[in-house]
Amino acid sequence: MGKNKNPINIIVEISKKSKKPLKNEIYISNEVKMPLKVRKFETGDFFYPYGMIGKKKVSKFFKDEKLSIFDKQNKWILTDANNQIIWIIGMRVDKRLIKTDGECLKISI
Repeated sequence: MGKNKNPINIIVEISKKSKKPLKNEIYISNEVKMPLKVRKFETGDFFYPYGMIGKKKVSKFFKDEKLSIFDKQNKWILTDANNQIIWIIGMRVDKRLIKTDGECLKISI
């Protein structure tokens, strides 16, 4: 495999205030299990999308977003130490660790 031509720079910092998640920045609980990992999509992955009820398979989410097979292969997923999905980077965040008030971790790309 060749080198990634579009690397992702991820910034993690402590924030006193949180906001609603954006495409390029999320606010999560300080109690997230470290270390955080960035990986590609795996068969059977699921998450609980912010703003929706229930869980959704990542493959179904990609299909609903009408991503090509190449786009799917180029998407990165942020997970905690337990391999629980936190964020499909640049797209959608998991609601289980979202923090909407108080001190939290700000993760941005």
